[in-house]
Amino acid sequence: MKKLLLLVFLFVSVFEVSAQISSERLAASRMEKGKWQKAKQLLSKSLLKDSLNTEARFLLSKLYFSPAYQNFNIDTAYQQIQLALKSFSGYSLRQRERMKRIPLDSSILLHLREAIDSAAFERAKGINTVTAYDDFLTRFYTAQQMKFAIELRNEMAFVEALKVNTYQSFLTYLNRYPTSSRAEDARQRYEKLLFEEKTRDERLSGYETFLIDYPETTYRKVAEKNIFEILTASGSPSAYREFLQKYPTSSSSKMAAELLYYVERDGDGQEKHVAELDSISNLSKLKDGYLVPVLKNGKFGFMNQYGEEILPPQFSGISDIYLCGDIHTDYVVTAEGIFTRDGKLMVEGNVQNAEDLGFGFIKLKAADCLRVIHKSGFTGYDFCVDDVRVISGQYLAIKKSKWGLYAFNGRQLLPFQFEEINALENSIVLHREGKKLLNTSDQIAQLANKEALNESRVFDEVRQLSEDYFLVRNGSLEGVLNSSLDFKISLDRH
Repeated sequence: MKKLLLLVFLFVSVFEVSAQISSERLAASRMEKGKWQKAKQLLSKSLLKDSLNTEARFLLSKLYFSPAYQNFNIDTAYQQIQLALKSFSGYSLRQRERMKRIPLDSSILLHLREAIDSAAFERAKGINTVTAYDDFLTRFYTAQQMKFAIELRNEMAFVEALKVNTYQSFLTYLNRYPTSSRAEDARQRYEKLLFEEKTRDERLSGYETFLIDYPETTYRKVAEKNIFEILTASGSPSAYREFLQKYPTSSSSKMAAELLYYVERDGDGQEKHVAELDSISNLSKLKDGYLVPVLKNGKFGFMNQYGEEILPPQFSGISDIYLCGDIHTDYVVTAEGIFTRDGKLMVEGNVQNAEDLGFGFIKLKAADCLRVIHKSGFTGYDFCVDDVRVISGQYLAIKKSKWGLYAFNGRQLLPFQFEEINALENSIVLHREGKKLLNTSDQIAQLANKEALNESRVFDEVRQLSEDYFLVRNGSLEGVLNSSLDFKISLDRH
């Protein structure tokens, strides 16, 4: 009796499997003939009977992946093949062996999924948007093209950030795609745009606030340079000291210390503490005493007044004015260039003429180019000029066809558009088109902080009456200004 029941059970099972196979094969046949809707109905009925029917899911995936099918849908095809793979994974070894007779096995299922993945990837590339790639990465997470999709998505996101081109757009990109191959490029653009946005007004307060808010910025050196140039534009010792106190480790601190040394040395001499600074502690020693040239084996060198060798014989020629000795300059002009007393090369090559302007500046002519250099080696003004001179112990007036004005720190304050620039006490006189424009030295310094040039005091003539007063004339009208350039006697017929 038990054997009979077992035979009946096996017969029924084989019949059901055979019926299912026949139903799926019929659906496959109708798909080959283009009878898509009838095939869909057959497969839907099969799944109603058995939702884990691997072959039905497989065929349904092929149906939705057939371009001729009116309801062609890559997403649905992928969903069905994933269900087919899931149900197949639950089959026993014996069931899988039977499925091979169809034929259907894991390699066939995986091959179809790979084809669907590839089609989905091509679809995403065709749309070529961040959303399309993100959708592909979310839905088709088994695709072999995941790496390429991520790269294309990141590149497209970078392009979109470029179109917006704000520091916010690149910050968003960095937060979303920190491992992108474009991350470093995005970071550089973010830093640049952030710096430009936060310091747009190019004023001292903007640069200082930027460093407070973004202390780790890669633009620290640029910000500190601008702070240095604005803060010390007046060329006063107190301005250099303020900068050194506030930014002692700045990339511009060495330059500030050396400028301060020469300003104090050649200025009014009221402040004399700069020698305590490490970066220029040796400069004052180099200025002490005088030098005498020596000649040995056809080479020139220099010794001090005590007969100690300062610069060993190494120069093929020296300036004729040195032959009598008693050299008090802190540099020497040789056939090989200009050298400091401690042997540092300031200017290489044959120098035709060199003139010490004071405050650390040298006007020199070499290779038919007249230019100005600073003894510290600072090259902020290293270009050919027509003429140059120090104005009021605070500024450099430089001529290139016309005169312009520079701070000692190298920042241009006025363009080359004046016929003449000179100083009367603490006032700067700008000559333009026959008129004389008056500003105080402090007002000129504020040009570095983007203050507008005061052009209200324009006269035909300006003449100094005393240390504190100027006579000004416009036509037949005359008046008197004090040192602050306020009228003490207004313009009138006097």
